[in-house]
Amino acid sequence: MHIWNERERRKKIRNMFASLHALLPDPPSKVDKSTIMDAAVKEIKNLQQILENLEKKKKDKLRSMSSFVSESSFVMNSQLNSYESTKTIIIDQGSYSYNNKFPISVIDTSNTLSLYAPPPKQVAFQTWSSKKFVLNICGGEAQFCICATKKQGILTKIAFVLEKHMIDVVSINIMRNGNGNVYMILVHASKGSYDTNSMEKTYKQAVGEILMLIS
Repeated sequence: MHIWNERERRKKIRNMFASLHALLPDPPSKVDKSTIMDAAVKEIKNLQQILENLEKKKKDKLRSMSSFVSESSFVMNSQLNSYESTKTIIIDQGSYSYNNKFPISVIDTSNTLSLYAPPPKQVAFQTWSSKKFVLNICGGEAQFCICATKKQGILTKIAFVLEKHMIDVVSINIMRNGNGNVYMILVHASKGSYDTNSMEKTYKQAVGEILMLIS
């Protein structure tokens, strides 16, 4: 009985080493246990180094994404400040002036023409972020930044969710990120679909459904 158990144990060990040898990407010509173990340890260390490099690249991507969001916020604030500086223009009849940023209304009051550009409604720039998603909203416009592993048909599924919520896609940029992709999607509400407040809720609902797809 003892001899049979010992044979089975050795057989099991041989099978395990044979399986380990087959898993090695560059298996050694020698098949003795010591050589196989050395090759396996070397491969594990190599994979650990690759993993560390990928994690570093991932952190760099996330930092660049955060920088992009900050720059977008700065541009939006600059635009709002320029809008606030727009003033009413009053000129004598027969003079000519224009404003190339906003529609101009003309009011005839006796002998004076009043040209004025109605100040635009200020729109807040808002950002929500999670481990795999960054959502930027400004009025009816929004930007989805999605980090997802490579899955077949993932972009089609994302497009289906957006269409379901009547969200129009303006542009899509795809960047490779290690074993996954980063999708930068610029969208806006379908014309006349919702007001600004309801669109914020709609964008968040779409984010929730997309997160379920990529998790």
